[in-house]
Amino acid sequence: MKQILYLFFCCLFLQSCFVGKAIEVPKLKEKFSEENNAIPPDFGKDDTILLVMLRGRKSYDKYVLKAVQNNYFGKYIFVEAKDFYAGTYADREVYKYIFDYTDGSTSTALYSDGMQSSVTAKRFYVKDRLNEKMYQSGAESAYFAKALEAYFINLEEKRKSFN
Repeated sequence: MKQILYLFFCCLFLQSCFVGKAIEVPKLKEKFSEENNAIPPDFGKDDTILLVMLRGRKSYDKYVLKAVQNNYFGKYIFVEAKDFYAGTYADREVYKYIFDYTDGSTSTALYSDGMQSSVTAKRFYVKDRLNEKMYQSGAESAYFAKALEAYFINLEEKRKSFN
């Protein structure tokens, strides 16, 4: 009986995770919008190249690569911090926007056996380098793969609105 009950709760937990992720994308699309100050009003108007910052961590970079390649069809370049700060992309007319993130809130779970785990949410933004203005909504998400997907879908829609 205990095994059946355990199996039931495991299935319930897994289902809630998948449902949570499915609900997350539409909710995040709303949050990562021009109306919520996450997208510059003139994004896509000029023929500029979006710089997409990579962090040198496979756990993050693989998701940003996938989100951009599957959802954004404008001009972009994946850039590592060492290249960005070396001045390779200094021309702000050509490389007007950069996509990156700051760390958001951190949640820590403490377990009865003394172990703990932490999750830090990401706060994504687009920075207009020419005007030195950051576009970042208050949204943050621990489901950063879904957040990236939603953000780049919206960036593509905004870019296409000028074509």
